[in-house]
Amino acid sequence: MANIRVLDLDLDFFLSSISRRETPRAENQGLVPWTASRVRQFLERNCALSQQRRLPGSVLATHDELFYRWRDLYYRRAIKSPLHVVHVDAHADLRGSIDGSWAQVMGELLHRPVSERADPRNGAALCGGGLNEANFLVFAIACRWIASLTYVFHPRLCAKGRSQDIPKIYLPEGSLRSHQLQLRAVEKARCNGATPIERIPTVHLEPAVPFRKVHPRRFHTLDSFDYVFLTQSPSYTPSSADSLVPVIREYISPM
Repeated sequence: MANIRVLDLDLDFFLSSISRRETPRAENQGLVPWTASRVRQFLERNCALSQQRRLPGSVLATHDELFYRWRDLYYRRAIKSPLHVVHVDAHADLRGSIDGSWAQVMGELLHRPVSERADPRNGAALCGGGLNEANFLVFAIACRWIASLTYVFHPRLCAKGRSQDIPKIYLPEGSLRSHQLQLRAVEKARCNGATPIERIPTVHLEPAVPFRKVHPRRFHTLDSFDYVFLTQSPSYTPSSADSLVPVIREYISPM
């Protein structure tokens, strides 16, 4: 099967720092957007994008919308094999233990046939136990849409922060040194909040997904992408960052 490479950009990556809280708009936190020239330099030098050869993609409001965009591509058979995703973001979007979504993923979805996993419940980013913009990649992995994942993290995210950004429950043997993500189906009856996640017996393991975390200064690719998606993430970006959206659109051919 052909390798399908996806560049997944979040606008909050292109800020001077990382939003400390989820709000309707991340104002009054001292977040300063990159200059347009710096954004273009990163996209062209690090990501091998070109304004002369725009790639198919979309601009979305929140990252959970990308889950449904990928689902639509699979349903229309526009893509037929798992994606090699480069996730450029101030957040890993692998949240699971804080919002309770691990119970739906590990206790419900992974017990279904793969073809029946693409209709999860939605849920708020801090609670609700469903798909949201902070965990959409976990649900995509549960659907086996992702062949490999590269997380290009924000330059202000220190080593400790990177560890906290990756839940141990999605790492083989809970090791933060792992270069893989691996989901596991667990006993449904024990997903009731009374038993710690780590103590719930495993029913089966999902295929491991190669995973690496890369500082933006060390991320350079010469291989072209097949799709480019940009997410605005208003809860994590100030309104001043909106001016960068048309800059990044210069590299995207709307689908």
